[in-house]
Amino acid sequence: MKFHGQDEDYQPRNWQEVVRFYSALSLTYENDRLPALSGIASSLISNSNYLAGLRRQSLVFDLNWMHLGTLGSVAKESGVPSWSWAAIKSSVEFFPYEKLNPRLEIIEAECVLKTSNPFGEVSGGFVTLKGATFETCLLPFALKTANAWNGCVYNKHIYLPGIQPVEEISLSFQLDTSELEGLDFASDTVLLLYTTDDVYAYREKENSTLVLRKYSDEEATYQRIGSAICNVKRESVDAPWDDLPCETRVTKIV
Repeated sequence: MKFHGQDEDYQPRNWQEVVRFYSALSLTYENDRLPALSGIASSLISNSNYLAGLRRQSLVFDLNWMHLGTLGSVAKESGVPSWSWAAIKSSVEFFPYEKLNPRLEIIEAECVLKTSNPFGEVSGGFVTLKGATFETCLLPFALKTANAWNGCVYNKHIYLPGIQPVEEISLSFQLDTSELEGLDFASDTVLLLYTTDDVYAYREKENSTLVLRKYSDEEATYQRIGSAICNVKRESVDAPWDDLPCETRVTKIV
């Protein structure tokens, strides 16, 4: 595998290239996903900078992963937190970090290690993030479309509880997996957490979000279930979320 270089500017890109290649490989045991990567991880990332397959120093960008191809299955026995790409058995891709403007503050991020190896298996972990959020329902998105497009759901407008569709804003929503136990598409709402925007977009600003569902009322804890791209027309909306019922909040994801 050829890397761009070892200076700090290229470190996020190098690691994301490793993950892209590695996530496409088939492993016999799902628990092997992180241990099998530990050798190359230790050569590129310091012990304290590694979080279940992500780099602490580029965490805002590394959280912006999405699955490729068909919907992945959950690596149920792995203990990997939902915000890590290693939580699902699927090939993954990242948005080009050079084009993204971070709009998220990392408050805290920790993993629970199963062994003394900081690059090995984990039994859990969390990230606590501060950023702009809003809630939306999944009901307007056609589930048949989700199946036909490998978990990608494209909708013309965003629907928010209690208000009409916002004409200037469109949303592309992607599930991480089809194994979403206990999620009622007819009644449940999800939380969209704004992570980055594309600073090179001209007439539209492209915003990346994590799609989260409530995990526990304690500490407002959520799980990641997907990702979404929200496009906002610049002619009518300068700030991406000003015309939406957006709330800046601290969110814990496990």
